[in-house]
Amino acid sequence: GGGMGKKEQLLVMASYLAAITHDFEHKGLNNDFLVRSCDELAITYNDISPMENHHVASAFRLLKNPKFNFLSRMADEDLARLRRFLIELVLATDMKQHFNILSKFQSKLQVKLRGGNGLVAINSFGHGSNAHNNISTNGDNNNSSDSSNSNNSGGSSNNTSNCCSNNNNNNNSNSNGNSNSNHGTGSLDTHATHTTTRSTAAPPLVDLDDSDKSLILQLALKCADVGHLSAPWSVHQKWVSHLEEEFFRQGDKERDLLMTVSPLMDRHKNGISKSQVGFFDIVALPLFHSLSNAFSETAPLLNAVENN
Repeated sequence: GGGMGKKEQLLVMASYLAAITHDFEHKGLNNDFLVRSCDELAITYNDISPMENHHVASAFRLLKNPKFNFLSRMADEDLARLRRFLIELVLATDMKQHFNILSKFQSKLQVKLRGGNGLVAINSFGHGSNAHNNISTNGDNNNSSDSSNSNNSGGSSNNTSNCCSNNNNNNNSNSNGNSNSNHGTGSLDTHATHTTTRSTAAPPLVDLDDSDKSLILQLALKCADVGHLSAPWSVHQKWVSHLEEEFFRQGDKERDLLMTVSPLMDRHKNGISKSQVGFFDIVALPLFHSLSNAFSETAPLLNAVENN
């Protein structure tokens, strides 16, 4: 019994922060456009996930302002771990990494997470001897956190700087975020990582290292990022319409700049609303199937996607 330990609370906080910030200051343009147009973000991040790198960097830049920095008194090792997970999660939302992340999850974790009846009890995500070692944001917690290396597509380092500690409280001015992104409407259900068995037989315990946990949360955030796919049909249609208009506006900009108009972004041709079946078959259904196969209690999400 008992609640989550300190390490698990850090994961939950990182998940919430990633869900909140993963489209912060979105330009309404995709990475391909930023790279092809030599946008300042593409130059800054060397063409590597420029939009996603900007989301997380801008969020931490905002947190350096003492007015907003609620993490400033967190223990350094906790802050470093939180920052590392947050970077990994946000960078994983770059769709260019989609098939790499999905295949890694399927090959590394999907079988590992399934017990004989398809249910698991994840020992290192839930209850344990550290249940009362809560995260301290006032620097009073001296328990060291696990800093094992995490294999993530973004390649963030284990030696993450504590840029939000009270030793780095430079009051940098921040720009107001004007996110034009209309995707990612689903909310991350952090309880998906605390699978509860409905069977009388106890499921096997599965111990996960940091790279496993990060990969699970990356997949969960990716499902949340396209959460409108599991929403009621009218809500799903609304968000597809918004996203299609965002794509068309990029196409207009590409035409104005004499660039080749990207597929599905020419408002004089069929847009994404006419290609949703393909997106469901190739991207959405395999994604939600993988989550449901590993965590059976997320099956209602898969059912909702299938119904759409």
